[in-house]
Formats: sequence, structure tokens, C-alpha cells
Amino acid sequence: MKNNNKETSTAAYNFVELNQMVATPPLAEACQKALQESDHRDVTQALQKGYKAYMTKDRGKKHSGYIEVTIRNKTPLFVGSGDNGFFCNGSSICLPGSSLRGCLRRVFQVITNSAMHIGNGLEDRRDNLDMNNRRFFFRDIAHKGRYIERIKKSYAGYLMEENSHHVKAYENSEAKKRAGFLVRKTASCDDCSNYFIYEADCEYKTNPMEKENKKACQCQWHLPDAEVHVGQMYNPRCKKRKYYIFTIPDDFQNTKHYEVPADVIKTYRNDRGRGSNGLSLLESLDAHHKCTLVENGPFPEGKYPFNFMVPCFFELDDGKVKSFGANPFYRLPYEHIISYHVPASIRGHEDIIDFTDAVFGKTACWSSRIAVEDCYLQSGEESFESSRKTPLLGPKPTSYQLYLNGVRGRSCDWDEGSDEGSPENTIRGDKMYWHRHCDWKQIGNPAADENRNSSINDEVMHTITPLKKGHCFCGKIRFEQLDDVELGALLSLFHIDELARLSGSSYGEKMDLCYKIGMGKPLGLGSIKMEGKLYLRDEDAYCRQLFDGQGHGFAAALSSGQAQTFVEAFYQYMKQQLQDTNCMDNYRNRLKDLCALMDWSWTACPEWNSKIQDMGIKAGKKKGALLPTAQEIVEKLRKGE
Repeated sequence: MKNNNKETSTAAYNFVELNQMVATPPLAEACQKALQESDHRDVTQALQKGYKAYMTKDRGKKHSGYIEVTIRNKTPLFVGSGDNGFFCNGSSICLPGSSLRGCLRRVFQVITNSAMHIGNGLEDRRDNLDMNNRRFFFRDIAHKGRYIERIKKSYAGYLMEENSHHVKAYENSEAKKRAGFLVRKTASCDDCSNYFIYEADCEYKTNPMEKENKKACQCQWHLPDAEVHVGQMYNPRCKKRKYYIFTIPDDFQNTKHYEVPADVIKTYRNDRGRGSNGLSLLESLDAHHKCTLVENGPFPEGKYPFNFMVPCFFELDDGKVKSFGANPFYRLPYEHIISYHVPASIRGHEDIIDFTDAVFGKTACWSSRIAVEDCYLQSGEESFESSRKTPLLGPKPTSYQLYLNGVRGRSCDWDEGSDEGSPENTIRGDKMYWHRHCDWKQIGNPAADENRNSSINDEVMHTITPLKKGHCFCGKIRFEQLDDVELGALLSLFHIDELARLSGSSYGEKMDLCYKIGMGKPLGLGSIKMEGKLYLRDEDAYCRQLFDGQGHGFAAALSSGQAQTFVEAFYQYMKQQLQDTNCMDNYRNRLKDLCALMDWSWTACPEWNSKIQDMGIKAGKKKGALLPTAQEIVEKLRKGE
């Protein structure tokens, strides 16, 4: 979507526009026929039958062989091995095939208009997922908007877990804050069912800001009360802080209580942003002993019908708990999960076969027909930089508005938009990092690291030893029984410029398209140039002759192939699939976005880093501005703006 706002955001990443439809490979026709014959009763078995039928049909017209891969790193490169060193397969330093496979698979999904596969939560570990369905949490809590309106409706209560399946939820029509407790009676703390919140009385008091109460959040029991101290956030001008006193009900059996749905418990457990100083209500004692919850005491034996209890505040929706937290201004989850912002037309389903499924494998149906081998370093260990501490974090969408298309050219809230799966306020697309020059000496601060007497950044700072730029890796990608179109799609990963030229999506003949791999992508690490040479196996010679006849080993039965022929076959197939004018224009735009994001040439522009730098805390109102598209950024650069 075009950005109509004069003020724009900047980020180290951008997005390839979402596809409007999913392109299906030739394999999909055989699978759909098998599904119809089975009346969709056993989807997995039907898909396996369709796959077998397709693989045995026209077997002589399918191709096997390998692509000889050469990789050169444009910037320092680091792929970790778990001990702060570069990855090693036991004897040799290399790029692991799994990392390279993931890097190629991501771009393969773009050029083939594959579906977006969304998991059922963080516990969903399927290897073909693009993202996991979960809830994010409010960040702009000081803004007078949705957060304040929702938090005003919160109650206070005791959150509890019970074994009984006969407890009913009582309706509550009063709109004032109440207090309650979280209670667990079952032995397993991983179970997300049988939780309830019981109402209780709550009042707040203030005390002087003293050293002992500046510590992290705490829950202190003084029967029949519980005190909740909410941590380090306080007003330095008043020199006092609030704490909350919850009174345990005398008779829980006759106390109003509300069911806590399993997905609410799961959402709370999956909140990665609470921090080690926060009061985690579902843990008896955190790893750093900074919050003290009580299990199996100090309650008198037999007094209460549960063995875990903690105070909490909560939010109701139709008599059921919608969210809960340790203090009145707890972290509220957004109402919409990730899939809400993904158009229904491109979501992956069990019975939908896309190119990525066909070539890279479909879980429980068939395995991959490509094998990505480790790529070995062709130079010595003197090629490495000196070790230093570097901030490395996993993907964490902290500015959610940058991930959304917005509405009518403006940035909007995560929960804003129309119906689920509609085109309005969808996610931007496939996220990729820009290339940038990496000054390794400016990353991290060794002097500061040595003088640190706090472990506050230990989870962020990592000691790594990256490979210097300008080195070479070599390896192979083997493939088995791919048809012309599938092989063309695979080879297009090494000829994206040719695919862009065929579709009219090229920015010119000077594109230098590179991939990103490994850790530290936002910092500029991991930019690589990848080239591939095709070798096809002669099936007749392969079956007739085992040895080469000259005493040099096995017969090669290989011949070099012309990649361009297969790339053209793939493009013509895609053109036929995307017959609708809007879908074809969308595909061209996607390739333009991809080329813009992969083109190393932009790094030569003096003002390039200012266009793609992450916004700091002092960015102010810019954080509410819409992120320009990849094409808008490079077009302005080409025009000298």
C-alpha cells in the first residue's frame, strides 16, 4: 500500500508484498484428483496416493542431479555452533545445509507464490511453518486509546486452578474493581485447563521509596492478606510507591468466580516480553528468585481446596476471563491473533499443495526431493575476525504498526481493521533485511563489556567470532525427480535477475542480487553472493554403468545443463497460472520488491544507511508513521531524494 503520510519510519528490514493467490505446481492436479476420489475422508492418505501417481507418470521426463554452489560473503558472516564459535561439522568449518536450506526456502516461497503456513502456537514445531499463531501485547500503554479503555474495565481477583469439572461461571454485572486469587489444585503446571479466578477485596496503600522495596515485583503473604509490590516503576517526584493488599475470602465456595479459558492461560505463558523482573503468576519461583510466590503454604493444611494461589487483576468478557496480570496496568494482549491479518486466500491448508510443498516436502505426506549439503570454507582459520561481544536478538516485532499495511495510507493499531482475513490492514508480506556495509569494529563495546558489573544484558550480548568478508564456500544441492517447471523454480533461486527480466520486474542490468544468512542480519552481517552451476544425471548411463571404466571410481553419468531453459519454462507456467491481470501485476510487484531488497548495489549510495537504520527510542512521533515500501525507498534513492 502506498504511504500517503509525509513523515515516514525507517527500519533495517522491509517486506515483499503479499501474493494475491497461491500458484499450484503440476503435482497439485494429481493430488486434487486423489482427494476427490477419496471424498476428502483421509486427506493425508489421498495426498500420498496422488503424489505416488504423479511421480510414476512420465518418469523419463523428470530430472535428477545437483547444483554446484559457490558462496562468497560480502560482509562478515557468523553462523553459530553453540559455543560462540563458527559452525563446524566436527572436522571442517562450513555453512550448515539446514541454514542454507532455510535461506533458499524463504525466497523460493516468494518467487513461486506459495501459501503462508501458520502454526497453532509456539508449541507447533512443524518444519514447514512460516509463523506461529499467537497474540502480541500492547506496547503504547501511555496512549489514550484502546489500552486505557480496556484497563479501566479490569477487576482484581484470585486466579485458581481446580480439579473439579462441576464449577460454573457466575455472571457479574457490576463495573468496579475487585480482587482475587490464582489457584491451582492439579499437580501439572503445564496443563492450561481448570483455572478459575475468584473475586476478593483489594485496597492500595503507599509507602516511602526505600532500598528494600525498589526490588523486583514481589508477592508477600501475611494471612489473611497478600501484598503485591509491583517493582521498580515509580514516580521519582513523589518518592512513594503503591502496593496492593488482597484479602483472602473466608468462604471460597460462595465466592463469585469466573472460568479462565485455556487459550488465555497459554497466551500468558507465551508472553516473552514480561522480563525477568516481572511477577510471573504461573510460576512458583522464577529462576532469579526475584519474585516470591507461595506453593504448599503458608496456608493451613486443609483450609483451601487448592495448593497454589496468587493475587491478580483481570478483564472479563461475557462472564469469562479475557486476560489477567499482576497489577492494574498489566500487559494486555491484543484481541487479534496473527492469522487475523493474513488474507484467507493465501493461508496454507492441509489439502492445498503449493510449489514449496512439492519440492521441499509436505509433513506426513512426502519427503523433500532436494538435499542441501554443507558448504565448506575454502580458506584457513586466519580468515576470522577477533572475538567480541555483540548484541544479538531473535526476531521480535516490537513496532507492530510497521508490519501492517495500514488503512488508507496511515498506520493503525494491531486490532484495527475490518473482518478477519479481509485485505484491509493485512500484514505487509514476507520480511527480509536490507544489505548494508558492516563495520565490525563499531559493533559492540569491548571496554564497556569488561567494566560491566551487572548481568542485565547477558541475554542480549553474545561473544562471537565471525568470518571476515571476501571468503568462499563450496557445496552441492542435490535434487531427485523434478519436472521441468519444478527444476526451473529451483534454478530461479540462482537466476532471480533472469526471472525479473522475463516478467518486466528488473531495475536494470546492474543488479547484484545477494542473500542474507546467519546471525546479526540487522547489523549488516551475513550478506552472501550465491552462484550455482547445473549438472543433470543421464538416467540411462546411470543405470547401465556403475564404474567409469578407467579405474577412477564410479561413473559420473552427468552433463552440465542450461539453466535458462528451465527458468523460462517455470516463468511461462507461472504466467499461465496467474492469468488474471491483477494477479500478474501483483507477481511483478513481488519480484520488484524482492530485487530491491536483495540488490547489494544500493550499499554504494552515501545516504543508504540513513534510509534503512532502525529508529531509536528518541524517534518520537515517527514510530507512528507508516514504513515506506521497498520500492518507494529505492525509487527515491534513484531520483536522488
